[in-house]
Amino acid sequence: MMGDGVPVDEAVAKLIEENDPDDCEEEAAEFWFALASAQIQTGRLTELVKKRALELIASGDGLEAFARDCPEELPARKRALKRLEKRILGKQKKPTKIKKPFVDTIEWEAGDGLAYQLPSGMWMGFKLLEISYRTKNPEVFFEVLDLYQQTIPTPDEMRKAGPHIENYARKQYIEDMEEAESRADRLEGKFPNSESRETYLVRVSQKLMEHAARSSVIILSRNSKRDQPPGLLKHVASGLQCKIDNNHCGTCFGGWKDLDAYLERDHGLK
Repeated sequence: MMGDGVPVDEAVAKLIEENDPDDCEEEAAEFWFALASAQIQTGRLTELVKKRALELIASGDGLEAFARDCPEELPARKRALKRLEKRILGKQKKPTKIKKPFVDTIEWEAGDGLAYQLPSGMWMGFKLLEISYRTKNPEVFFEVLDLYQQTIPTPDEMRKAGPHIENYARKQYIEDMEEAESRADRLEGKFPNSESRETYLVRVSQKLMEHAARSSVIILSRNSKRDQPPGLLKHVASGLQCKIDNNHCGTCFGGWKDLDAYLERDHGLK
């Protein structure tokens, strides 16, 4: 917001309205400490933020969570808060110049199919599921398609391709199915709703596969004008069917520049 020219007091008011920090004691501490730190770094510490952060440091609000969840980190947390208190009370630097934030422009839309050439020369595919504008820089949700071939995928191949399951999720699916088969053996014919063993395993497999398929969703967007796909990227299809899972969050691993390393490490595509 500062990069967009929003006055500091107005920016703080918007952050408070959007996050409602004082609704939760633990979140309040995180919000005000982070905001104080950000304002100090940019030379814009306001009286409101200074007052709230110092009050929370003095009261020890938020430390209960550390004592409960990670007591071994509590001493370090207390030292960090002491350092923050010293920075808040110390001499503040002059306001620094804040660049206007980069905002990605998306030339595709939901249902588009993109072919991507890997470093080996092999081709794979992405399906654009959704463009989210929850943040100022749009988040683009792609599904990694189960395509890995020497020729550029055709629109028909894009339409027929399912999700490419991530390595760990694939391994987990196999282990869970083995456990389901063992459980089926222990049930000795007493399956829910008078199912047969085969029907029971099919139902379990479908549920597990739906969960595993979520691992194929990634979030990709440019972090700067220079953040471009390292390999050839071609638009080859439109109007692909998109099944939007409102619970999907997607794997976020940086920007386009990190794409090749991610695909090789997590999907075995290189």
